[in-house]
Amino acid sequence: MNIKPKTFITASAIGIYDQSGQENIHEDSQKGNDWVAKMACDWENAANTFKAIGTRVVQMRISLIFSEKAGFLKYSLLSMKYGLGLIIGDKNRNVNWIHVEDIASFIKENISNNKYNGPYNLACEDKISQENFIKVIRKNLFPYSIVIKIPMFLVGFFLGERSQIIAANLSLETTKIKEHGFKCKFNTLEQMIANLKINL
Repeated sequence: MNIKPKTFITASAIGIYDQSGQENIHEDSQKGNDWVAKMACDWENAANTFKAIGTRVVQMRISLIFSEKAGFLKYSLLSMKYGLGLIIGDKNRNVNWIHVEDIASFIKENISNNKYNGPYNLACEDKISQENFIKVIRKNLFPYSIVIKIPMFLVGFFLGERSQIIAANLSLETTKIKEHGFKCKFNTLEQMIANLKINL
C-alpha cells in the first residue's frame, strides 16, 4: 500500500543566501553561488519533489543552533572557560542564532499546523555582533577570559571553502514566522545564558 506523507519538513540553512551584503534578507532574497548555497538549493529542490504527490513541504532555513551540548556555542563556551574568547574575522559580523529547543518547538508546531508552507528563516530576534556575543558570555560567565582576534585568511588557510560558513554575515529577517504567530522561547543571549546547564 502506498502511503503519502501529509507533511515533509526539511532542514536547510541560511547559507543559501547571497553573501554580498544584502540588507534585510527574507525568504525570497537572492540565493548565493558558493558551495554552501548550491548544496542548500539542491537539498530544498529535492524536498520540493514531494509536492507532486500532494505533500505539504516546509523548509527550515536554520541559523546557528545554540546548545550547550554541541556545536558553535559549546566550543565557544569551552574556549572561554579555559580563558580564551575568539573573534574570527570581522568583529561586527552578525551572529544569527536560534536555541535548539525553539527548533524543536517549530517542528512540533509544523506537524499539526497546515498554515506553514515553503521556506522559513529560523532565528531569534536578537541582533548581535560577534564582538558583543563574546562580550556577553565573558561578562556573565567567564570574566577572566581574554579576547583574541583571528584574521579570516588564517581560518581560510586551514578550512578552505568551509570557512565560508564561518565568514557568513547576513542581516536576517524573520517576519514570516512572526506572521504565523511563532515565538521563540529564547530571544536574547542573556536570557539563554540564564537557562544554561553548563557541564563542559
